[in-house]
Amino acid sequence: SDIAALEPQLKTALYRHIQESITGSPKLELLHSRATYIAGQRKLASPMEFRPYLKVKGKTHRQALTSLVLSDHRLAIELLRRGTRTRSESVPRALRLCRFCLAAVEDPLHALFVCSASAELRAFRTSFW
Repeated sequence: SDIAALEPQLKTALYRHIQESITGSPKLELLHSRATYIAGQRKLASPMEFRPYLKVKGKTHRQALTSLVLSDHRLAIELLRRGTRTRSESVPRALRLCRFCLAAVEDPLHALFVCSASAELRAFRTSFW
């Protein structure tokens, strides 16, 4: 039938739209250029591909990882993105500084892997590794 013939084109268009939406979103930078490896070859991961972090057994840890990936967290990069009742405008990205070191933008990568200004954060990172 005509509908069955259109299904592959619709699926391709849908995947392309989702990938372009992810790539175009400043909030989804952890998903930009996400790679997968098939037979040793690096390939851009499909936007609809199952994400390994969804296999994390602890519900709260799985939710925390998902929140980080989807920019639904309480780091400065996200909190200062919009205005508030007391601050009408968003803060420029370069000024959304880490609450601990005040030297870099407080985004997930900085908070999880880079910042060393907080003893508690360093201890969490050490126990994780």
